[in-house]
Amino acid sequence: MSTETFDNILYEVEEGRARITLNRPKKRNALSFRLLSEMHEALWEADNDADVHGVVLRGSGKSFCAGYDLAPEPGSGPPRGNPKRKGRGFRGFEDDV
Repeated sequence: MSTETFDNILYEVEEGRARITLNRPKKRNALSFRLLSEMHEALWEADNDADVHGVVLRGSGKSFCAGYDLAPEPGSGPPRGNPKRKGRGFRGFEDDV
């Protein structure tokens, strides 16, 4: 059994399966930018491992995943401004541009 170290997910490989566990139970495993980046890296790790034939995705705690975490992460900097939009100084998740 091999394991990879991440902050927001747990990644384990055992018997041909990669197990990715969303590990933010206090936030009900809400998807933050950092968690999504780690999950992306773990999925590529599983894809590059010839011994992995399947991926199991699960959540720790009471919830699998509560959706997106809309709170800004510490150190992420101020939101980007959009001078063409008055009354709203940042882009939100609903702005699919």
